[in-house]
Amino acid sequence: YLKPSMFFSVSVDSEKPEEAAKLIDYWTNSVECNKILLGERGVPVSSVVADAIAADMSESDQKVVDYINNVVTPKCSTVSPASPNGATEVYDVVYKMQEKICYEEITPEAAAEELLKQGNKILQSKQS
Repeated sequence: YLKPSMFFSVSVDSEKPEEAAKLIDYWTNSVECNKILLGERGVPVSSVVADAIAADMSESDQKVVDYINNVVTPKCSTVSPASPNGATEVYDVVYKMQEKICYEEITPEAAAEELLKQGNKILQSKQS
């Protein structure tokens, strides 16, 4: 998949989620906003925006946008969903188990059992 250079999100605890969503929409879909940015944050996600600002971009930036939109994007799958809450903590357990295996402190089989035990506990605690 074609990985975005950055993601925007609104916290579930935001005091003004509608306003935050409007800002993200403006940032990603407004030709006016993107005539200022001119691809500063990467290739615009909207092809309408990319087409509208192309004439104002440098020749090299135009080539990048053209390449991404016409060569790369048609061959890409959709972006993978975000990792679930707790994924970073599970990855930490993976790294700890790998290290223990490397130093022969634990067998791969025991590490797998421990990873499943701790990983499930972490993910279950994040569901609430």
